[in-house]
Amino acid sequence: MKNKTDSHNNSNIVIQGVSSRTITLKVNDEVREIPNDVDALQKLIQTQGQTTFQAGEKIYNIGEISEAQFTQIVHQNFPESRTSRYLKIFLLVVVPLVAIAFAVLYFRYQQMQQPLVFTVALKNLTPNPELPFEKGKITLKYGDKRETLEVEKVEQEAIFKGIPANFRGEVVTVQFEGERFVRTDTAFTLSGTYLLLPVRRDDSLARIFGIVKDDAGNPVADVQISVQDLTVSSDSTGRFTLLIPIDRQRKEQRIRAFKPGYKTWDYTSPVIANEEIAIILSQ
Repeated sequence: MKNKTDSHNNSNIVIQGVSSRTITLKVNDEVREIPNDVDALQKLIQTQGQTTFQAGEKIYNIGEISEAQFTQIVHQNFPESRTSRYLKIFLLVVVPLVAIAFAVLYFRYQQMQQPLVFTVALKNLTPNPELPFEKGKITLKYGDKRETLEVEKVEQEAIFKGIPANFRGEVVTVQFEGERFVRTDTAFTLSGTYLLLPVRRDDSLARIFGIVKDDAGNPVADVQISVQDLTVSSDSTGRFTLLIPIDRQRKEQRIRAFKPGYKTWDYTSPVIANEEIAIILSQ
């Protein structure tokens, strides 16, 4: 291939530098820049009425150079500098990574500015199928604001919406009140979006107590008092106390009182906290 001439000859078009996108040339003592491809170089050479160009110490005929050969000539005569390689790595690797990191941070920032949605669910630590959850209230307190939502079953979630984003990371309080449940106040840092709040029943149905007397109003001792399969005896003053475990608590209980020589007393009574049951035994 006759694409090279004597290295002592000169061309009016001399390549002085090459980047990934452009070629810098000296054309008749004038510095010019064109796109880095053989077609752009060929057009320039034709406009100058030339057929050759110089790269390094060699002169090439543009009509005999393919694009692949041109790339090889460029790499041979103008190897990529260390600075260029570092710049390429920076543009191809570092810049995209920085852009991705910025996008992630910006997305998180946007999320942080959105009003918060916080969900509270209840976990009943003292379940009793005979005592279904009736109703309750869940209150969220943050800053000087209180929001209260009613729940009608323990599985129901209370969803608080529109909490200002600036309360993220702040201490807030969740309060629960329910019929025959212990009131709870829980303070915590608002960092998540969900809270499972444990609740338990109070002791309003856990105790049945009273006094046993005869028709004349005298206390009767040693009377067997039974509720379900639980039994206690009245003391010398006729008094008794029966503690009911959570799984046997009811709103109403059937109470039986028995002592030989007396008629059995059998009565279904509502269980009212701190209210004494009076039992009258007849002979």
